[in-house]
Amino acid sequence: VCYDAISGRELWNHEYEARLDDPMGGPGPRATPTLANGMLFATGATGAFMRLDPVTGEEVWRKELKEVSGQELPMWGFSSSPLVVGTNVMVWAGGPGEKDLLAFDVESGDLRWSVAAGSDTYSSPQLSTIAGEDLVLMLSNGGLVLVEPATGKVRLNYEWAFSGYRA
Repeated sequence: VCYDAISGRELWNHEYEARLDDPMGGPGPRATPTLANGMLFATGATGAFMRLDPVTGEEVWRKELKEVSGQELPMWGFSSSPLVVGTNVMVWAGGPGEKDLLAFDVESGDLRWSVAAGSDTYSSPQLSTIAGEDLVLMLSNGGLVLVEPATGKVRLNYEWAFSGYRA
């Protein structure tokens, strides 16, 4: 939903048919939308990952994280807030193999790269500058993975296995 900041009037509302309701989180999305470079990205709790026009709310493209990653719906839903770096938008999906952290082209929605980054997390990818280099950090039950945002090349995989849910 988009509201006018001064009047509070609703400007647009984008809806799609889906519902996830769990006893701890209640219904609705678990991730914060990301506004970057005139584009709006959102992750729905059931795995709809989309780019919207921030002025009209029209859907530009949409990907289903369950299909792209091969991940079943987590009990808490998909909860990764999108991270935009350059021409990539990244989101965690937790799929098998190397389908955990995914990067999509911001314009087309095409999958650019994917890497193994753990199967469970409440966390979202974060951008950090380490030793003068921009890297994306992803914390999960497997540990901490640092990747190059343009290519997905893993620069560090700090294996720190945890059997619970790391946030």
